[in-house]
Amino acid sequence: MLEYPQEAVDNICQVLSCRPEDITWIDQLTGGLTNKTWRIEICGKQYTYRHPGVGTDKITNRKYETECQKIAAELDIDSTFIFEDPQVGWKICHYVDCDEPFSCHNESHLVQALELLRKLHGSGAKIDYVKDMHEDTLAQMALLQSEFRNRYDNFEELFEMAEHYNAIVKADGLEPVLCHNDFYDPNFLVHDGRMDLIDWEYAGMSDYASDLAVFVCCSDYTYEDTLHFLELYFQRPLTREELIHCVAYIQVISFHWLVWALYMAQTGEPVGPLEGIYHNFASEYGEHAKQLLEEQE
Repeated sequence: MLEYPQEAVDNICQVLSCRPEDITWIDQLTGGLTNKTWRIEICGKQYTYRHPGVGTDKITNRKYETECQKIAAELDIDSTFIFEDPQVGWKICHYVDCDEPFSCHNESHLVQALELLRKLHGSGAKIDYVKDMHEDTLAQMALLQSEFRNRYDNFEELFEMAEHYNAIVKADGLEPVLCHNDFYDPNFLVHDGRMDLIDWEYAGMSDYASDLAVFVCCSDYTYEDTLHFLELYFQRPLTREELIHCVAYIQVISFHWLVWALYMAQTGEPVGPLEGIYHNFASEYGEHAKQLLEEQE
């Protein structure tokens, strides 16, 4: 028998107007890194129920997540959304069977994903919440115990890089746009001739490059793959300034997610190989950004 939070039954019945005996718990879904999600069936229809994970209350603002989730539904970027509690963060969505898993090496998938991203960034939608990713990094670093900060010999060097490149991208003076900030493979659902972008718990007003950087640092991209991906987003070759901005921000965001991964490990919920991937990208793109800046001088 599946284990699930007992309060989930009351939450589901309240939103979907059903009785406890109507709920069939099918399975617990894999893929989520910070929350627990179950697939359920009620009167022949399937849904997902998400319950917030341990420690997420310290790093996620559920009120603003709910606002962004509603905007995504209105923009038809996420058609699965039904309800989210803005205080606690439990959520109910329609369950969909994916036709195929999203792949960052599938050109058709990339085109669809970036169409969604341009729709979001260009929507003009605003919320009263600026999510400064580097400020979040600093806040999460303050929660890290020394044994996790010392896991990598070059942690302090990567932090200095992130501070330096964050100052450079901030100096560009770009207006923040509504960003997903967790724009990577598991959050895309490919089904029924469309694609949905789900899981908006890190969304807020941010630098547009945040979404691009997350996608890259969660991939197995080579630098050449990254350049192609960026050109698909812009639908043209990048200017030198845009390239420096995006590459520098990839280092900033890679370090951000490295710190997040270390925090998750500290809470007893390690994210596996992703931690090492974030570390590698923070190191590699720090060097790429350095080279681009030297070439500009």
